[in-house]
Amino acid sequence: FNAIGGMEVIKGPGGSLYGAGTGGTVLLQSPTAQRGTTAQVGTVAGSYGLLNTHAMLQTGSEKLNATALYAHQQSEGYRRHTQMRRDLFSLNTRFFASDRRTVAVNTFFSDLYYQTPGALTQAQFEADPRQARPAAGPIRGAEEQQAAVRNRTFNLGVSQEYDFNAQWTNRTSLYGTITQFENPTIRNYDRRAENGFGGRSVTTYRFGQNLENLSGKIAFGGEFQRGQTNLQTYGNRLGQLDTLQFGDEVRVNQWLLFAQAELDLPRQFYLTVGGSINRQQYSLLRTYPTNTGFQTRDFAPVLLPRVALLKKFRNEISIFGSVSYGFSPPTTDEIRPSTAAFNTALNPERGVNYEIGARGGFWNGLLSFDVTAFSFSLRETIVSRRTADGADFFTNSGRTAQRGVESRVSFEPRFSDVFQSTKLWLSYTYNDFRFRDYVQNTADFSGNWLTGIAPHVAVTGLDLQTRLGLYLNATFNYTDRIPLNDANTFFAPGYRLLGGRLGFRKDIRRFSLDVFAGVDNALDERYSLGNDLNAVGNRFFNAAPGRNWFGGVQLRMRR
Repeated sequence: FNAIGGMEVIKGPGGSLYGAGTGGTVLLQSPTAQRGTTAQVGTVAGSYGLLNTHAMLQTGSEKLNATALYAHQQSEGYRRHTQMRRDLFSLNTRFFASDRRTVAVNTFFSDLYYQTPGALTQAQFEADPRQARPAAGPIRGAEEQQAAVRNRTFNLGVSQEYDFNAQWTNRTSLYGTITQFENPTIRNYDRRAENGFGGRSVTTYRFGQNLENLSGKIAFGGEFQRGQTNLQTYGNRLGQLDTLQFGDEVRVNQWLLFAQAELDLPRQFYLTVGGSINRQQYSLLRTYPTNTGFQTRDFAPVLLPRVALLKKFRNEISIFGSVSYGFSPPTTDEIRPSTAAFNTALNPERGVNYEIGARGGFWNGLLSFDVTAFSFSLRETIVSRRTADGADFFTNSGRTAQRGVESRVSFEPRFSDVFQSTKLWLSYTYNDFRFRDYVQNTADFSGNWLTGIAPHVAVTGLDLQTRLGLYLNATFNYTDRIPLNDANTFFAPGYRLLGGRLGFRKDIRRFSLDVFAGVDNALDERYSLGNDLNAVGNRFFNAAPGRNWFGGVQLRMRR
């Protein structure tokens, strides 16, 4: 998390600017250094062998803003066969070449290893939630097969932002990724070499800053991505490579052209109108045991429009509504799943999302709220299934109707004598997600709850910061039961999680000290996360940790 300076979440399809996708867009921002030089070190230790350490160096000047980070994390894990370790190095730099030109170079290298214990049946989960998946007949268990994931990824991105004048700006980025991936599973041993590159260019025109009736900006541009994955599937002999079974090559090309206008209209109306044209093509080649020649599938160009309107009242409350279209083609893992069979019949997901909501505050920000109702109709929904030995495969499920409400309210009283800040907040989400027109063989699942989605989720919290430096963050989470298969015959029980962190933060001249301790799952709930949906043999459950403790210290020095 230290490598992320900020995050923006765009709910629903964001195709008008960011292309294919139906579930939303997350924009990660690089950290920004303050003027001068800052060094930071920190460590966290906790239950189940948790150890996290990091060191960060930042420098900021008129010509350069840079952040270098190294982080290491390791854990023995709550369940058997759940050890993990991760090392990360990242370097984010921005060069201010002139008043008009900024060049950024961002890179990171990540080395991640974690053991995969496999899912349990309900009886196994209730008898011993910490066990790894045991052997069953001729199928070995997860520990015996040394099931795990090893992922080494190197990413490099270069971008330039240039201001032609006060109205025109262009930002162009080039990026590339190299990944080495190994995955011994219960059934086989996958090795992958993934390489990808792409580019994106956005030109923005701002107008009407001196006009009373109309102002805004128009952004337009394009993006191209190309990826190639070479996959080899071997037999798994107790965690070691055995005979080569399949050799495959997957190539994916996708591009989009987009334009979006954000208009500030009279009477505090704000209109957003945009759209993009998206196209994707993938090619599949089996090189072993026999060369089959390329199988190519080319999806026709898709137009994704978006329209949104917002009205402000007294600069405190606003209401809004939007209509947006989404298109999500199959991913590489869905086209060539762990069953090692090419899934050329899989169709892209297509959907339209309607949203209406309100947000604002009262009493100079003492009370704030945000509530949104949405209705998302998705066709050709891609759902996951699992074979008896744990392999994934995917299929289209007809149509789903995803309706719901997302809401949040926060109260920030001001106690000037003791507390520097106080916030009490509550968020609640209702998900009425159901299958429509979904028939699997002779079974009709129409009207069933969408697999893997809890109908009700509520989270509340209290954040306190005293003027002496003491602080408290406490959170309570309620999650309703979760359907585990399309037939809705199995559900993961609902759970209640209580956690908190108590700390002391103090600035002493050039130094800043933060000492803290906390607890997760304080009620020691037994629950399952990362459920294996539609698993054969009803092996759905992946037990999450029980009550666990952590503590740490962070020291920062400024110069």
